[in-house]
Amino acid sequence: MDRRAELLGAPYAPHSPSTSPEYKSRVFLFASVPESCSLARRCVRDVLTAWRLLELIEASTLLTSELVSNAIKHASGGGGDSELTLKLLLIYAAGTLRVELRDPDPVRLPTWRDKGELATYGYGLPLMFAYADRFGVHVIEAGKAVWCEIDLSDYPRPSRPRLVEPEEKSS
Repeated sequence: MDRRAELLGAPYAPHSPSTSPEYKSRVFLFASVPESCSLARRCVRDVLTAWRLLELIEASTLLTSELVSNAIKHASGGGGDSELTLKLLLIYAAGTLRVELRDPDPVRLPTWRDKGELATYGYGLPLMFAYADRFGVHVIEAGKAVWCEIDLSDYPRPSRPRLVEPEEKSS
């Protein structure tokens, strides 16, 4: 099996989910390639289904996709690099789900970017503001960890904030 196949979605063997209802965790390793986005979403959906945290699936998969795609785009210089490893951590404790993505680049940290009205990029931090209760980044020995947390106690939420306000129609 080649290195890329080993990294795509292979659970990190030394770490297995806890059986305690108060604390559960999973770790996945992915190659820094575009295909890892959909695989990471599927892993999050499967784990949250197994943990019976169905109400967190939509927001968690969206935020996971954003974290993974940003790491692929920025940490690997834009096109992905199958030699770089991304580590996805899912941790559920005390009613809070933490989604954390670690990549080997300690220099390129998330920043707020001004974008044009029709831009197809630059929505990462607005998505974090809209869907996560907390988020952040910290430099670690092996690069950086970008994380977000979603509190189960906030669900079901009546509605999520709009990222872009619709234009009002004039009569």
